[in-house]
Amino acid sequence: MAEPLRLPAQTSKEDPTVPTASQLQQFIRFGLDTLGERNAHHGFETLSLAVARRRIASNLLPATGPVSMGGDQGRDAESYFTRLRSEAPEASAFARLASNEAIVLACTIQRRNIAQKIRSDIASICSTGTPVHRIAYFTVAPVPVSTRHALQDQARTDFHVAVDIFDSLWLAQELAEPDLFHLAETYLQVPSEFAPPPDGADAHPEWYLNARTRWREREEFTGQLRAVPQLLVTGEMILLCLL
Repeated sequence: MAEPLRLPAQTSKEDPTVPTASQLQQFIRFGLDTLGERNAHHGFETLSLAVARRRIASNLLPATGPVSMGGDQGRDAESYFTRLRSEAPEASAFARLASNEAIVLACTIQRRNIAQKIRSDIASICSTGTPVHRIAYFTVAPVPVSTRHALQDQARTDFHVAVDIFDSLWLAQELAEPDLFHLAETYLQVPSEFAPPPDGADAHPEWYLNARTRWREREEFTGQLRAVPQLLVTGEMILLCLL
């Protein structure tokens, strides 16, 4: 009589085939750095808007209109009015993250003279359209803290507007989170196998990792299909199994 299956002690061990959080962030940063080479500015706009809707304000409307019709005037997206935040803040995740401020989203994949580019876009945003309370600026180029503070001070002095600058380091950290990883998979071609575990999920136990490794390494199918003569089925379905 065969002995009953005994599962090994459930001690946790990380899967060596899955990158660590820091490795995943580096992989995402590489994907962001190559957007310029692929001329993927529109893709970065879409990615930035999706991140902003989950982290900054849910009530953001993407800009439309070709350059010949005036372009987006530096505004890749802007907030629209809603009362949900004040009237029903707990109604949904959208209502909890809706903003009462006038927010503009701007982004660029430009890497050279990034401070000048941001400064120029801020001036364009604040000189046209409705008044703005806050600008969320997304860039794939890293922005030093001193440069960020200088740009924020100048925007506050010249245009009385608050500016938040989100560079590739911040983006990589957020895209490596379980709820945003699908965006990295979609827009940066990060393999789905790199997905981080869901929030609150424990590491796989050792017995599970060992069993999964054995099954992944199997290359041959040892079972066979046995020919079955014609059967006369009466009343009930006959289930044929692999023998």
